[in-house]
Amino acid sequence: MTDSFVFKPDFGADTITDFQPSQDMIQFDHSVFTSVAAIIAHSADDGHGNMIITADAPDSLTLLNVTTAVLQQHLNDLHIV
Repeated sequence: MTDSFVFKPDFGADTITDFQPSQDMIQFDHSVFTSVAAIIAHSADDGHGNMIITADAPDSLTLLNVTTAVLQQHLNDLHIV
């Protein structure tokens, strides 16, 4: 089953526990990020096998068990709407 995760402005601190690269999709509103490259530029690994995408201080998305290296291999999973 494919999951779509949609994030609009002021989405807060959120965590995706079951993201499946090349199967699931993450969508950010164009006012949060203007490009997929911007999403990657605002991403970092937490040192525990998880990735954090930070839009600004109160708005961040943690992907459990996904690293930036893995997501960079699946850029088609990221969309700007």
